[in-house]
Amino acid sequence: LSFPSQTNSKYGGQFSYCLPDFGSSTSSGSFSVGQGSIPASAVFTPLVSNLLYPTFYFVGLNGISVGGERLSIPTAVL
Repeated sequence: LSFPSQTNSKYGGQFSYCLPDFGSSTSSGSFSVGQGSIPASAVFTPLVSNLLYPTFYFVGLNGISVGGERLSIPTAVL
């Protein structure tokens, strides 16, 4: 089961995490759950549910760019 589905009843489906820079030995990440876990200044991508896979969550994609160049991938397959 997904993390949101397992913790929804206890924490109201609210959680936030920030992954550290993989290449840095001095940066750190964070993880918090529950009300107030998402700062007002946070920028986020909403999770999308799918009735065919109710225990999984997805993010909606409009395109993929690498180095500022958009890849030629049809949006129908994203």
